[in-house]
Amino acid sequence: EGLGEDWERLLAGILIRLDRAENYKQLVAEVGSMGVNAREELLALVRMQRLEEEDEWEVFKGKKQGIVTHACIALDALDGIGKEAEEIDWHSDDKICAALADRPHRFSSDPSGILMYMRTYKNTIDRFGGGDSDSLFMLASILVRLDKHKEYDKLLECVYVMGKPGFSALHAVFEQIPERDMERQEILKRSRILWSRMMARTRRRTAKIGKS
Repeated sequence: EGLGEDWERLLAGILIRLDRAENYKQLVAEVGSMGVNAREELLALVRMQRLEEEDEWEVFKGKKQGIVTHACIALDALDGIGKEAEEIDWHSDDKICAALADRPHRFSSDPSGILMYMRTYKNTIDRFGGGDSDSLFMLASILVRLDKHKEYDKLLECVYVMGKPGFSALHAVFEQIPERDMERQEILKRSRILWSRMMARTRRRTAKIGKS
């Protein structure tokens, strides 16, 4: 019988930790299509993380942040979460359209990042339309960087609701902005807060599902 019922959990635990593999996103998607035993492994990984103290973040960021982010993404896929958010036409949202309408890089501590993502976002929309999965990631990546915009709080709430693309965008912020970058510190700080909120949401949701 081999590993029996535990094989799926063991395999999920291995695959989700291979964050340096070139095909890591594909491995995460594979974990997201597994069954209940894989889900238990992901839950255990997420539940272990506690970011109550400010000084825990830098160590955690360097070691496990990407793995835990993708564990949450795989959990959402396993539980069928995020379908409603995917059905929202974020590209036509009034708040978002207004924020992007007139040189949005003026409202960011990371103008070069905004320009880069805006260019790619527009090209993707022109070529593939709003249904392309990468377009939401790029949109979320723009919104989290608009730290000088008067509607920044509301734009961050949009990223919160987006789910998977939001997680991926926050992970990109942590990868691209150094911890000691004082000019972009507000983006990093708010991204950390939002990431922690999204982690807490995943824990609450999985706890409820586990009791049902």
